[in-house]
Amino acid sequence: MKTLYIDALRLKSGGGIHHFQKILNFDCFEYFDEIIIYTYANHPFQTKSDKIKFKIEFWSKSLPQSLFFQLFILSTRVKKNKALLLTLDSTTLCRNRNQIIINQDIIGFQTGSLNKFYGVEKIINSFKYNIAKKALSRAKTTIFTTEYAKNQVLQKLPNLQNTFVVYHSAEVNSEKIKTDFKLKQKIKLIYVSPILGYKNHDQVIEAVRLLINSKRNIEILFVGGGDIKLIDKLKNRIKVYGLEKNFIFKPFMKKSDVESLISNCDIGVFASSVECFGITILEYMKLGLPFICSDESSMKEIIENPKVLYKNNNIIDLKEKLEMLIDSQDLREELSSNGRNRSEYFDWEKSTQQLQKIIKNQYEETNL
Repeated sequence: MKTLYIDALRLKSGGGIHHFQKILNFDCFEYFDEIIIYTYANHPFQTKSDKIKFKIEFWSKSLPQSLFFQLFILSTRVKKNKALLLTLDSTTLCRNRNQIIINQDIIGFQTGSLNKFYGVEKIINSFKYNIAKKALSRAKTTIFTTEYAKNQVLQKLPNLQNTFVVYHSAEVNSEKIKTDFKLKQKIKLIYVSPILGYKNHDQVIEAVRLLINSKRNIEILFVGGGDIKLIDKLKNRIKVYGLEKNFIFKPFMKKSDVESLISNCDIGVFASSVECFGITILEYMKLGLPFICSDESSMKEIIENPKVLYKNNNIIDLKEKLEMLIDSQDLREELSSNGRNRSEYFDWEKSTQQLQKIIKNQYEETNL
């Protein structure tokens, strides 16, 4: 039997879940006789194929437990059953070389990215980075989500073999695509991303504060939950400024609810400085939302439009770019149109066909 194992134990939030679900929907594993997916209780994945079996593992409850499972159990199962392993996160201790890793994290690989963390968080991310380096060095094949991410990893691991780039994509409700670009009395901004150190919400707060001080009537939504301690710290800063009514914090929400919020806002913001892909900006583009984005990491590759970029860590530049968008309806409409056109390049069917071809070829090359 041609068997494919898939390690999805660490895939619990964000664009990675949506990416994997789309792969399952496109039946791109018809080549195999059976597919066994290791995942966690209450996982969101669904499939129509009888070949696909979900295995709920006790070891998925925490990072140490999943690493134990990978090292002592999964490695043995892959070898014993002469299977190919597809791993959806590079933080793995699986020792089997018949492994394809989809790398979705460049923290550590991107220069200076670990400096965005402090204390225990820095220790944990340094630990994960060192595990990822060893895992990628062992793997038969590595799939990246952007050329930028691939280049960052190759700078640290120049001897990697069989590297490919397969882009993510995104789907949105066509009824929620933005068509009205007239500003109302209160200007609504939105930043969709969990609040973490490298997402730079503090820079956004300072830029928006400057706009409010220049008599701009602005409200901004921070959507996605995040680090509770950091959220409290940011809220305290906002309270000192007396701007609690201008900054609205929203938890992690269903995709459909987030799309509704995006389409009802005027301008998007994305200030992250470490991203393999940046699914949020692709969703902004597909929904037609004009936005401003940090010029760091992979975003330039996705957007291909310098008009929407601001210099990372430059609060004045962010404030001025937002001001330009606020003052020009023509520019908002132009960026919306350009973004939607560019977003058509990212297509799930094309991506899954590429992935299927890579997996099939790698299986045949291993002579399993």
